[in-house]
Amino acid sequence: GSIVMTEDSLSGKIDEFRAEQEGFLKPSFETIVAFNQNSAQPHYHAEKGSGAVIGDRGILLVDSGGQYPGGTTDITRTIAVNIPSEQQISDFTLVLKGHINLALSKFPEGTRGYQLDLVA
Repeated sequence: GSIVMTEDSLSGKIDEFRAEQEGFLKPSFETIVAFNQNSAQPHYHAEKGSGAVIGDRGILLVDSGGQYPGGTTDITRTIAVNIPSEQQISDFTLVLKGHINLALSKFPEGTRGYQLDLVA
């Protein structure tokens, strides 16, 4: 049989794994696990004991971090569960191109974050 995993249960499992790491002090923020349409909602959090079931096909967003003696981590990953659709590949490629374009840009000191949206 297969294990049914929800956004909330996967979030808890990620927290357990992180807590086992050497030097771990505490989470740097509440872990976010969002599947499919929930992954498009900024700072989405599944309710405790619920959340979408992580199916066998879709987009999974994981955002987690920890406090350690030498610093703080914040790691975000977008994961294709199974083979992504053509639309998902196209969307991901456009986002990647925006990131690259922004990384290669030079802008004056004092530029505000919202002003960079056009570049990305």
